[in-house]
Amino acid sequence: MKHLITAGTLLLIVCLSCKKEHTGSTTLSGFYLESLPNDKFTVFNFVGDTLFKTENGVWANPDTFRYVVSDGYITLTKKNTSRKLEFSMTDTSSFKIENIRVAIPENPKTYMVFTRRW
Repeated sequence: MKHLITAGTLLLIVCLSCKKEHTGSTTLSGFYLESLPNDKFTVFNFVGDTLFKTENGVWANPDTFRYVVSDGYITLTKKNTSRKLEFSMTDTSSFKIENIRVAIPENPKTYMVFTRRW
């Protein structure tokens, strides 16, 4: 009987340890407008696993990426190049992302805030 209880306990521990962990992945959908630091300068449109980025102004640079959000980061992939940026949802309709624009490595990180519009 003692062996049966030990075997049952061991089986329970093995089953619990094999439980699939939550990856913390996030799926986004719709249009998000930049609110900080440049109000309404950049627009993100999330469709499926694709991010369409457009910007206003003279130096507007439209772009398309595949994206994955997981464990505090967003990975943007374009052709064979990927960038992993810090990412966090601030509430149900906004998020903060490490600045997507090319930065000087010696400078401190800056962040952008986006709010869902439609």
